[in-house]
Amino acid sequence: MRRRFRWGGLVFTVKAKLFLLCLFGALLIAVVGAATVWQGYSLVRAHLGAQALEAARGSLFVLAGGTVLAAFLLMAAGYFVARGISGAAGQLAGTIERVAAGDLTVAVPVRSRDEIGRVAEACRVLQQALRDVIGLLRERLGKMARSAGEISASTQQISGGAQQQAGEVQVVARTTQDVAAAIQQVAEKARTAAEAAEATRATAQKGVEVLNQTTRGIAQMNQKMAAVGKEADRVGEILNVINDIAEQTNLLALNAAIEAARVGEQGRGFAVVADQIRKLAERSTRSSKEIAELVAHIREGITDAMHAARHNVELTRQINQFIREIGEVVQNAAASARGIVQAAEAGAAGSSQVAQAVESIAAVAQQTAASTENAAAAAQELAVIADEVVKEVARFKVG
Repeated sequence: MRRRFRWGGLVFTVKAKLFLLCLFGALLIAVVGAATVWQGYSLVRAHLGAQALEAARGSLFVLAGGTVLAAFLLMAAGYFVARGISGAAGQLAGTIERVAAGDLTVAVPVRSRDEIGRVAEACRVLQQALRDVIGLLRERLGKMARSAGEISASTQQISGGAQQQAGEVQVVARTTQDVAAAIQQVAEKARTAAEAAEATRATAQKGVEVLNQTTRGIAQMNQKMAAVGKEADRVGEILNVINDIAEQTNLLALNAAIEAARVGEQGRGFAVVADQIRKLAERSTRSSKEIAELVAHIREGITDAMHAARHNVELTRQINQFIREIGEVVQNAAASARGIVQAAEAGAAGSSQVAQAVESIAAVAQQTAASTENAAAAAQELAVIADEVVKEVARFKVG
């Protein structure tokens, strides 16, 4: 391909310009030679004769022929020089046009060390530099496009996570407020429980006093029953004496009846009296036995009652101890309830502060979500720009 130049409305190549230059030089030589020959011919014709004019005319023809030959040789040399310069320049121009079109793989021909060769060498160095820059730029832009895409995806995920976090923080804020209200209710209930525990402790104290009185009453009843038992023992002893007397009376009545039967008719009245005494002794014996049985039952009842009283005393003592322990537990529970009230009030205050802090965090999270959305949009725009630049750079062939 040949490089073309415009002169006015005409377009000339380098080869045409050089050829025209040589043609102009040849014409100039021809004109100068023709003028010289014509001037010489005129001078010779004016001063010489016909014979000398004929000889001079031959010399002038030789001079004119030499001038024409010199002009022709100049034109031929100019043609070949123009052809060589035009070929190298055209090939270099075609290579530069291909490089300008984006083909950096074309070889730049360097065939001489003249100015065109130096220009070709400079173009080759420039082409290699462009190839390295375009290759590095393509690699870096590809990485930048991938990184921008990853940043865009990551920022979109972060934006979604920030929005979700903002919603969750708002839920936490509402939950914290609910917890603060619940803690306040717990404090109220703990205060009520402390008051109830204090009332229970007072009631338990009264119960201890009542049980102490009951224990003393049972102890007194046990003493009285022990005294009754002793009296029952004395009654038993008396019944034993009465039983012995009845047996002796019965024995005496039996002896009197035997003696009355021996006397006969005279002792019949005495026998009747002895029989009545015997019956009375038998009745006394039966009565004493019945009384002894009753006393034995009473003694057993008293013994059982005393055992029951001792058992009741022990139970009362255990109940008293249990109520005392309950009183201590209730007192500790009341103290714990008061501590719970204080802790709950402090927790309610802390929960209120936490709720305020969580609301502040929610506001920051919303701002973060908005900023992240802006960053995602910027990263996406950067990815689009990087893709466009990669497409533009892809027009260049580097290998």
